[in-house]
Amino acid sequence: MIAWWVANAVLAFVALPVVLVEALRIIRSLTVVTTAARDIAASAQSVAAAVPTVATTVSAIAAGCGQLESAVG
Repeated sequence: MIAWWVANAVLAFVALPVVLVEALRIIRSLTVVTTAARDIAASAQSVAAAVPTVATTVSAIAAGCGQLESAVG
């Protein structure tokens, strides 16, 4: 019975703090990754707002090609 109490004490005072420290490291890493992901998403949104859409760009190229064709022909 005493061995049972000793094993519980070792588990509570040695293993549990190690597990808690490692869990806190993982949580801290996850918050850093989450912050970085939010920064990347914000950057992507600002770039997407600044860059014209593909359809607009393609139509502008087609219009330029049409003007070039009419000027040559």
